[in-house]
Amino acid sequence: MSQTKVAVGMLSATGTPGSGNFLRGDGTWNTPSSGFEALIGSTVISNDATISFTVDTTYDIYKFVIVDCVPATDNVDLWMRFGDSGGVDSGASDYAWAVADHRADSATSGSSAIVLGANDNADAQMVVFRSNAAAAGSATGEGCNGIVYVFANETSGGTMFTSYTAQGVIIDSGSKLAAVQGAGCRLAALTLTTVQFLFESGNLSTGRITCFGLKHAS
Repeated sequence: MSQTKVAVGMLSATGTPGSGNFLRGDGTWNTPSSGFEALIGSTVISNDATISFTVDTTYDIYKFVIVDCVPATDNVDLWMRFGDSGGVDSGASDYAWAVADHRADSATSGSSAIVLGANDNADAQMVVFRSNAAAAGSATGEGCNGIVYVFANETSGGTMFTSYTAQGVIIDSGSKLAAVQGAGCRLAALTLTTVQFLFESGNLSTGRITCFGLKHAS
């Protein structure tokens, strides 16, 4: 393909533009790399018992963006489980997790709030989002939003158990705001193939969950 010269304002660029290229300050065309983040899949929630994503060894970090996730049952925690080639793990002591929240409990700035935490070091699931005063509500305006990072470092030779960190917001069953942070892990070696989300009871009613794969280098 012959080179193309393109005039952009007062700057002339030499090179092959190509789809998606952008103009550098020195007048040359740059072809962007595939980047550090790739879309794996996105699921629109529609009264589902669980939402599961299939992952592989291409990435050892996965980001899950949870948007407008509303339970069918009022006042429930959002859970997560991991799975491998043998299926999703749900044994009574498969996971450890810890979560804390800061719940706005006053109409006055700087006034009182409820700060609570919870944890379990031998559970059948990981609690991702919980307001310990009241969990995600199902009424209009309630539910949860957040981002979960899953570190599947065992797939690339790492030694730590597959773990996660989470940060989000809950509008609880009392229509009050709670800022939530948490972390957890699978308490055994795991070659991750599945990440599953569910509420502690009832279905996921509405919302969307999107999965991205993250790379250390482009």
